[in-house]
Amino acid sequence: MTSKPQYDQIAEQYHQASHALLKEYVIKPTFIKMVGNLMGKSAVDLACGTGYSTRLLKGACSAGTTVGVDISEKEIEIARREEHQQPLGIDYQLGDVANFDFSGFDKFSVATALFLLHYCSSKEELSTMCKNIFSAIEADGKFVTVLPNPELPIVNTTKYEISATMELPIREGANRRITYHSQGQEQFAFDHYYWSIKTYDNALRTAGFKDIQWIRPSVSEEGIDKFGTDFWQEYFEMPHQLGIVCRRP
Repeated sequence: MTSKPQYDQIAEQYHQASHALLKEYVIKPTFIKMVGNLMGKSAVDLACGTGYSTRLLKGACSAGTTVGVDISEKEIEIARREEHQQPLGIDYQLGDVANFDFSGFDKFSVATALFLLHYCSSKEELSTMCKNIFSAIEADGKFVTVLPNPELPIVNTTKYEISATMELPIREGANRRITYHSQGQEQFAFDHYYWSIKTYDNALRTAGFKDIQWIRPSVSEEGIDKFGTDFWQEYFEMPHQLGIVCRRP
């Protein structure tokens, strides 16, 4: 995986982007809706970064025992700093999800991940990661994740504050660069790998997951009210992200 060194370098910038346009008005409401009410249920947030989605699990989703796991030392440091300043009872762990040892924890009711699977550099690593995630979830538990939409590999517009570039022709396993923009200026960039919907689906099914649902994100009412329906029309037609909800039988 390539996420550790690059996120160590941009950890503070990425943390400050927690309220970026798509995160605030699309990813956040979509994530909360997919996860649902977790009252009393345990959750593990994978690739938790600085704890953005982990805190949503505890707050908006009312999760019980909650653990966050990330490969970046700097991001875990920031997440723990946020926990110290505003305690929610979250346990943050440093580790690579592909080989993280979950044996020290009880099985989780839900595993979540905002942007994780596309950091796998090979189909073999993707398969290994999905199997390890499967092992962390209890029977009839679910895995909820959001990832870049494979049907939109290149994003030329900066209308929604994020662009994406790739070398042509598009191919599986190729490098894809994401750049965050604010007020017309580039803020920071990072890389991940491109995989098709079929490849993700196969890896999840091979790991043992069932009832795999691909979810188109929705824009919050606040986002519609603030920017208007016309502003979001391009996103409705081809969203930058897709969600996945699947179950461990």
